[in-house]
Amino acid sequence: MARRDATPQRTAVYARISDDTEGRAAGVTRQIEDSFELASRTGWTPAPYESFGRQGEQPQLDILQFVDNDIGASTRSRKKRDAFAQLMEWIKAGRIDGVVFYSNSRLTRRPREFEDIIELVERTGVQLNSVVSGKADLATADGRHIARILASTDAAEAERTSERVMRTFMQRREEGKPNPSSRAFGFEAGGETICDSEAKLIQEAAARIVNEGWSLGQVVRDWNARGIPTVRKAPGWNRAQVSRALLSPRSAGLIAHHGEILGPGKFEAILTPAMQAQVREALHGRRLGNTVSFRQRKHALAGFLVCGKCNRPMKVNALYDENGDDYRKDSFVVCSRSQYGCGGVKRNLRHVEQFIDGAVRARIAAAEPRGSGNASSEAAERIDEVNVRLQEIGEDINALQAAFKANEIRFKDYNVTLSALRSSQEVAERTLRELREGEATNADKEDLAASWDSDDVDDRRKVLATYFDHIKLYPIGKVGPIRAKAMIPETTVLVPR
Repeated sequence: MARRDATPQRTAVYARISDDTEGRAAGVTRQIEDSFELASRTGWTPAPYESFGRQGEQPQLDILQFVDNDIGASTRSRKKRDAFAQLMEWIKAGRIDGVVFYSNSRLTRRPREFEDIIELVERTGVQLNSVVSGKADLATADGRHIARILASTDAAEAERTSERVMRTFMQRREEGKPNPSSRAFGFEAGGETICDSEAKLIQEAAARIVNEGWSLGQVVRDWNARGIPTVRKAPGWNRAQVSRALLSPRSAGLIAHHGEILGPGKFEAILTPAMQAQVREALHGRRLGNTVSFRQRKHALAGFLVCGKCNRPMKVNALYDENGDDYRKDSFVVCSRSQYGCGGVKRNLRHVEQFIDGAVRARIAAAEPRGSGNASSEAAERIDEVNVRLQEIGEDINALQAAFKANEIRFKDYNVTLSALRSSQEVAERTLRELREGEATNADKEDLAASWDSDDVDDRRKVLATYFDHIKLYPIGKVGPIRAKAMIPETTVLVPR
């Protein structure tokens, strides 16, 4: 144990800030600089520079640093303070005999945690000093008494601040205003004014999901390829971020709290609630493996054809004759640059149609007729069982979330249980998808053939969706029309469901 009256020879700095609104760790940088100046003025010898949890640009200060940036220390905070935990371990191991911090509230706002610090000081003799709260004398009963009062005051102030913030948010919700604490993609700071450039991206993605069958993954790849920046300057977009931008109630001009829609907000909307509902339905249908009904389709292949070079959906240009009864021989399929494609693949539409028509008819001819006895009955019963199971899991998830909101279960238990339920949900959804695909594969040949020969675009699309997830067209090169037609089998990949 170090002597309590000895000047520390291995001093470290601890710094923490609850809300790094600037995103540059400037707050903790200022704390470190002030703490270093205090250590130098009082003769506390800094331990050689090393940093734990440091974010942003490193200061040119040769002192051991433990930093928790953008993390609260109150009783309401659920974030782990990894640097603080590392600091405690170093003190226990005797590697530090002095700690300097900006104020008592920067070290902790939790009375229970402060008791651990008092015990650690008594056991190891580590000395504590702060820039604005003074030196904490925890070696005497009076010193500990005063420190406990300060810790309790800090905790109460943190809780009062939290209550004021929550009351402000509640008032804003009642007034139909959005939460202003963080900027949402598509809106300017404050959340009440639309950012035109970002709103157009959300509207464009929504239209492609509903009308062209795009998935979240395709939107992610599109936005990343175009270099669209995220709100928090993350290295790229992912499905969760895109889903939040499209399906957030705020994007539809709605006020929500804990997943419950409270009503329309008094701010601009990027999408209409009806359009957002169509996006959600389309994405949900694709996730379950269902065929989604796409509107405004003029050609059965639209949405199925994908460029083999850039994986972008290809545009079907069906050029109709003067009577409007049939399209011309020069109709084509292209990876269009106007739709952010590479422009590297172009095909004659009739040639592509003829090849795919032959492939579909071959699969229909090879299909087995649907069972007429116990097999089909058992499959139907199994589908009903899985549907019931999915409904039960959904109800369990809703009940779990309600219990968590009511503070009836711990956060750790909530996470573990929710993860298990989500896993069961994914297994059930996959089973249901496989059962439905098997049922579709065994459909009557006559029904499939009749749908494929139909003039109805939706009927033909359902047949395509029975067999193919998508169809990839690869470049042919600069060849004549005869050679181009002959090369279609070797440059077209039919990707099964």
